[in-house]
Amino acid sequence: MSKVAGPPMTKATALAPGVLLPPAELERVCKAMAMLEAILSPDFEFRYYSYNCHWDDALSQRVASMQNGSGDEYFILFQPSGVILKGYEQAHRLGTREAVTDLFAAVPSHYSDFLNEPAFELENSTFCYWHDGQWEKAEGVAEPDKNGSTSLLGILTGRPEDYQAYAEGYYLSEVPIESVRKIFSITPLTQELVASLNPDVSIEQLASDIAEIGYPLKQG
Repeated sequence: MSKVAGPPMTKATALAPGVLLPPAELERVCKAMAMLEAILSPDFEFRYYSYNCHWDDALSQRVASMQNGSGDEYFILFQPSGVILKGYEQAHRLGTREAVTDLFAAVPSHYSDFLNEPAFELENSTFCYWHDGQWEKAEGVAEPDKNGSTSLLGILTGRPEDYQAYAEGYYLSEVPIESVRKIFSITPLTQELVASLNPDVSIEQLASDIAEIGYPLKQG
């Protein structure tokens, strides 16, 4: 994969506090939402949110993503050297490849593989943020409410009620808030907890999802 050559032409600037959760909290939320999606939607193609704790075990890389089937999507890479995310929201399409290049110009070089990874290809990314001690973005890039990230990342608040509201609207069924709270707290999974969210799904059916997400099971 190609690397970013030389110092960036564009400077980075810190995001306003509270725009994004600290990395550890953000990753917990991503893991929880992926587990909830797997329980509520056994068919992967109908899920919005996913998380893979084994993206690259050799590099300790984990990836979270959202794809809504209508073209809007984001990818988040968690790794020891930091966290980076990029996304695309159609309503805020930048329009030119040059604009996307400017969007990535200040990204530190240790994230260049992520920017060029085919699995994360976004022809017209509208936002990109990274965390190397604090959340940052390229200076001059549109603020969250003007680049689509408020719309797409707004659910990553850490509040179970926000996921519940989305899920009930999308799946058109009641989603018990206490069960959502347990998953957000990464409570070890039991058949009872699974059944409270979807009585038609068993832990055995979720085995591959549980392994990919790295979600804990209750022992004994």
